[in-house]
Amino acid sequence: MKKKTRERLQGSIQDPLNTIQDPLTTPEGHGVSRAGFLRMSGAAALAGAALLTSACSADAGTPDQSAGPRWDAEYDVAVVGSGCGGFTAALTCAQQGLNTVLIEISKTTGGGSSFCGGILYNSAGNTPESYDEWTEHLGSTELGHKYVTESQTWFHWIQDSGLTVVEPRMRTGYLQGVDNFMLAMGDEEGQYTYGCRAFFDSFEEVFAQNKGTLLLETRAEKILTDDEGKVIGLRCKDSSNKALRIAAKAVVIATGGFQGNEELRVRYLGPQADMATIHAVPYCTGNGLKMCEEVGASLAGAMSNFSATIAAAWPAKEFCTLPDDYEQRQYDDEGKYWLYSQHLDFQPANCIYVNVDGLRYEDEDAHIYRLPQATIKQKRSTGIMVMDGPTWDAWQKTPGNFGLPMTVKEQFEKIILPQDKVGGMVYSGDTLEELADKMDASGIATHMVNKENLLHTVAEYNAAIEAGKGPSLEVPRYGEHKPITTPPFYAYPTRPAIYATWGGVQINARSQVLDKNNQPITGLYCCAPTAGGIMREIYSGSIGAAGTTGMWAGNAIVKDITSL
Repeated sequence: MKKKTRERLQGSIQDPLNTIQDPLTTPEGHGVSRAGFLRMSGAAALAGAALLTSACSADAGTPDQSAGPRWDAEYDVAVVGSGCGGFTAALTCAQQGLNTVLIEISKTTGGGSSFCGGILYNSAGNTPESYDEWTEHLGSTELGHKYVTESQTWFHWIQDSGLTVVEPRMRTGYLQGVDNFMLAMGDEEGQYTYGCRAFFDSFEEVFAQNKGTLLLETRAEKILTDDEGKVIGLRCKDSSNKALRIAAKAVVIATGGFQGNEELRVRYLGPQADMATIHAVPYCTGNGLKMCEEVGASLAGAMSNFSATIAAAWPAKEFCTLPDDYEQRQYDDEGKYWLYSQHLDFQPANCIYVNVDGLRYEDEDAHIYRLPQATIKQKRSTGIMVMDGPTWDAWQKTPGNFGLPMTVKEQFEKIILPQDKVGGMVYSGDTLEELADKMDASGIATHMVNKENLLHTVAEYNAAIEAGKGPSLEVPRYGEHKPITTPPFYAYPTRPAIYATWGGVQINARSQVLDKNNQPITGLYCCAPTAGGIMREIYSGSIGAAGTTGMWAGNAIVKDITSL
């Protein structure tokens, strides 16, 4: 990776009154136009742009000469959030000459997009027909269809922009017979999540080359509007908790979902959802959604839908759920960090899931995204994997997640089970009765299972499977499976670890935020997953959706601003 061409700003703006005495005069004393001054990048623009406007009140467009400087900085475009959605919107604008600032709450860029498997593609193919088949016609015919057909354009834009990705290739998608064009983050084949940092380092470099300003450790708190409701900027807080007012002709909100907010999880995902956990950066708290609602935005459907991996049940530890833990996350000797290491993506084929009442509640062969959605609605958001010895042994020999250099067995031994790491629990017994008794003896409510119901559930399940009548069960089980009969028996209490929520701010096909009357709010744009409406129930590529909607936003802003 080349040396950075610009030092990133750490969330503070120098006092413009002491830095630049005359904003309309260069240091040599020659006048410059207002437009020319605003094209300056980096610290000078951030410091000097504040003096270009008159004084006014802090949060509106009404003049108030007693309030001090109106703006601390002024830009054409302000983007909040540096994941793939935000970075794409910001870089698209910067590449086409707009003075752009990218605002990030963390010390590090990438957001939820750096907390991923490192693969850029969509799982629904590239046609409306493949999207409809994959989503079982539950997705959006407007936004979803445009997403799958234009995500390819985003992938090619990534290559054309010189970002660090492995050579593209076709990958057979989850939809049988549909090939998907895909890219992998990083500069080495098979890096997966390890490639995320190299990818976002290259994003920073290209953004700097296009004179973009990156403002780290800065929290956006409020979207500012004028008396007519037109968006005119943002109020933020820097790393020292100082208030900053940033003017912008267009604002893009790309702050991720709301999975990190327990109150919103309970409101939208179910009354037990606070006991689930997240597989995401700790800043996905719905702040962007709330800011948009404050200025009149409507919400899209699918507010109860999300996508998740499998994590150890409460009260197991979860990495990076608190900002301090995330900012100090540990790296290995090669500077790589494991973000997938405490989670599992797939359960073994012949296991069953029961709740703490000992009852099955979903076909374990259902769409892989539906099982976590069913689990979060169970008591204490808990689903207990139950399996016999052969199933457990075969599972333990499979590879870990997304290039993790260990087997599932090693993953459990080194990361999931140690008390100084995750502190999850796995139980075993020579009989199902012994297994249930050991879980009850733990005294942990999310691990204690109703023994009588569990024994009845397994007996009924085994009889149906042996008779080839799995679909006739009260909770049907489709596919070919083996009964749970060979000791020892195992149980792993789990909960959903949410990495994306599907409901959010309503947008149109230009990523403009819509109000309660379905009309665009002037100057306000939003990227998935802060924006909702593209997916429902079934995952179709969260990072692909973020980047594609970021591309829509960037192109729309360029057209809207340059046409003024």
